[in-house]
This record gives sequence, structure tokens and C-alpha cells, in this order.
Amino acid sequence: MMRQLWDYFFGPCTPGSTGWRRAHGAVLIVLCGVLAAVYFTGSLEAARQMNKDPAKHDQRRFIGQARMLRWHPVDYVTPRQWMPGYPALLAPFRVDEEDMPAFLRRMQPWSVGFSLLALAGLAGVLRRHLPWAESVLLTLLAAWTLFIFRGGHLQPELIFFVLFLASLLLMLELLRRPSWRLAAWTGAAFAAAQYFKAAMLPALGLLGACWAVKCGVQWLRERRTPGWPQRLSRLAGIGLVVPAVLLFYLLPYLLASKRTFGSFFFNAHTAYHMWCDTPEESDALNFLEADRLPVNLQPYALAPHYAEAARLGDDPHRYDALIEKWRHTGLPSASRALNEHTRKQLWARVRSGFLQKCGRLWRDYAPLLLSMAVAAGLALLLAFARPRAAWQLGKTHALGLLAGAGFIGGYLLSYSWYAALGMGPRLFLNLALPLLVLPALAAWRLAEGAEIPLGPLRLSVRKLINLALAITLVLAVRQVWTTDLHRVVGGQ
Repeated sequence: MMRQLWDYFFGPCTPGSTGWRRAHGAVLIVLCGVLAAVYFTGSLEAARQMNKDPAKHDQRRFIGQARMLRWHPVDYVTPRQWMPGYPALLAPFRVDEEDMPAFLRRMQPWSVGFSLLALAGLAGVLRRHLPWAESVLLTLLAAWTLFIFRGGHLQPELIFFVLFLASLLLMLELLRRPSWRLAAWTGAAFAAAQYFKAAMLPALGLLGACWAVKCGVQWLRERRTPGWPQRLSRLAGIGLVVPAVLLFYLLPYLLASKRTFGSFFFNAHTAYHMWCDTPEESDALNFLEADRLPVNLQPYALAPHYAEAARLGDDPHRYDALIEKWRHTGLPSASRALNEHTRKQLWARVRSGFLQKCGRLWRDYAPLLLSMAVAAGLALLLAFARPRAAWQLGKTHALGLLAGAGFIGGYLLSYSWYAALGMGPRLFLNLALPLLVLPALAAWRLAEGAEIPLGPLRLSVRKLINLALAITLVLAVRQVWTTDLHRVVGGQ
């Protein structure tokens, strides 16, 4: 064992290196299998203990849609607040006569299994950019600091997390080395993520802006060289493939939205909910079923909503004051929010939402934040220690760095705005994998070929990074298993 550790950290093995590599792979497979079994047991036990009510955390919505999808096409039954991808995944398991609590309990082991498949997909995504050891290490960090809390909740987040990261990495790779095939894969990844959560249009807009910059830079560089119009046209055409593929896959859903709501990309969250001033306004929009039909505030149109509230035992007239106000001012919208609030008020709301959720994330996801901090700290340390390598990396990936910063900054800004309504940290966790993976990727790139002399020895910086992240993983597993797993409500 000591010889193996010595060879791993201090240089190539002696003639038995092939055997050592095989042993390494076998140990890695066994370790992953054991950790997967422990993960499944822990995640399921936590879900059985803390997730007994399907009415919480929007699970009732997805279960109800899964039942409807057994008998109707996606574009007919799906509300424009939750996307149809996850309910379609649940639909084959839904039994009509089964009540929701029973379905939730029966599906929890399946849900944890889906989370393991999502982790396997994450490892595959990372393997495209990293060796197996580093890919597995980051996957285990994601599993034990994030996925384990949410595995037993019937929500689309875990699958979306992986698709969200895959879309970002494909977008950055496409900006660095454009190709028709890569553009098609990027569009398909965007469409798959959009089917699970309606959050990809801002990323598509960012990609379009970066692509325009890329075309402009190429025009400035090559406008005096022969054949530049053909090369520029090819580059512009590659950029158009991404939205074309996205629209192709989303077309049935978009046409149904246009038919019902008058807009191809209608979504109740972005149209109404995120522009509310209070959680009560958002609840009133749910009362009006703004995600199912165009909102009609006339008294005759409110009768079905009153009847449904009475059937559920709620006060049917609790939102009458708000409805009366909206008859005069109009429903919450972006234009209303910008016109009725000063710039200082808008910024105060963003800052308030960000600070509230930072405190909540630290209480519930401290090991995840620690992992991000370690990855970011290693990247910054190496950037200062190897300024030439950092300069070359920044020069090679300049547009990618701009796109990555815009991606994280833009989504963080919008999530901070939305978080002021008092919701949980679910939206912020969409950025967890990018904030963990991108700094780690940068650190490993900066460490390529770097060694630290220690007497007669030369320590591999890349393997020291692996050691630091492995220690972080051990600390995270200990904290999660002994304390957090039975305290954190993962569905929020």
C-alpha cells in the first residue's frame, strides 16, 4: 500500500505499472459501488423521514401532471409553470387509483435510483474534460454535498442540474472550437434542460451575444484575407444551429403555448410570479391558475376558482383585495416592476434576496460551499503561483471566461431577485455544479506539468489538488452522514 501511494504521488511506477493501473481501476470501481450503496440507503432513509407530504415542495403538481400525461398529450395538459419532462418520467409509474402519499412513498426508491443515474451522467459529462479519477472525485463531491439531500424528492432538479452543467460546458466548448456537430449537441442539451425546467432562454441569449462578438472579432481579423466571407458565413451558420435544434425539439410545446396564451415562450414564472412584490401576490396567481389559462379578472370568471378554494377548505375571498387592485393596475409584470420602483429599490431587493439565501445555504449546505471554496481557492492560488500559465489560459479561453462569468452572474442576479419572495434555496442550487466544476477545471488546467521539488522528490501539483479535494470529500461525508442528512429538508 505504501509503495502504491509513493508511486502515485511521486512518479511513475516500476515495471509493474500496468498491474498497478488495473488495481487502481478495480479499487475505484469497488469504492464507487460501496459509496453508491451507502448513498442510496442514506438518501432513502432521509426522504422517508423528512418527505412524507406530497403537497410540499411542488411534488403534488408533478404527481398530478404524471397522471394526466397517461391519457393526454404533453402539449394539452402541462401547465406553463412546470415543464413536462419530469412528469413524463413519472407517468409510466403512475396508477390512477393510487393516492398521492402512497405514490410518493412507492416512488422514493425509484427517485433515489434516478439520482444515481443522474450522477452517472454527471461523471460522463465530466469525463469529456477530465481523466476518470478527477471526474469521479467531483461526482462524489456533488453526490455527498448536494444530491443526497434531494434524491428522495419527486422534483426535476437533480436531472436538471446535470443538463444545466452539460449545456454550459458544451456552450463554452462551442465558443472555443466551433463545429456543426458540436452546435447540434449544444442545441439538444439546451432543449433537454428546457424540458425539465424553463430556464435556458437566458443562456441562449448569452450564447447569441457571445457568438456575435466572436463573429465580429473574426471579421476584424480576416476582412482583408481571401475567402473571409465564406469563413464568416460558416461561423454564423454554426451559431444558428443551436437555436434551430432547440426550436425543433420544443416545437410542439411552443405551438401549444402560442395557441393558449398568445406567446410561444409563455411561462407563468417569468411572466408573472417573479415580478410580484410579496409572496401573497404569488399565491393569488396560483389561486387564479395563471399557468393554465389566460387570467381573467372579471367576476363571472372567478366563480370556478372560488368553488375550488371552497372545496379545498380555503377562504375563497382571501385574495379579493389584490384582485380588485389588479383590475386597475394590471397583473404583475416586468414593465410594472421597472416603472413602479426606483433603481435603489430594485437593487435593494436583489441584495436582500442574495443575503437571505447565502445565510440559508450556509446553514443547510455548508459542505457544498466548502467544496466550492476549496476549488476556487486552489484555482486562485495556482493563478498567482503560475501567472504565465494563467495568462495563457485566459488568452486561449477569453470568450469562454466572459461567457462563464455572464452565465453565473446573470443567473445569480435573477435568482437573487426572485429569492426576495421568501422561497427556499432551490434556484441558487442550480448554480452549484458550475460553481464547483469550473474552478476545479481551471485549477487542473493550471497545474498541468507543474511539480513541487521537495528534496530529492518532485510532487505532482495535479495530484496534490486531488488530495485536497479528497480530504474535503471525507470531511463532507462525515458532516453529512452524522448531522446534516437528518436535519436538512432537501426539497426546499
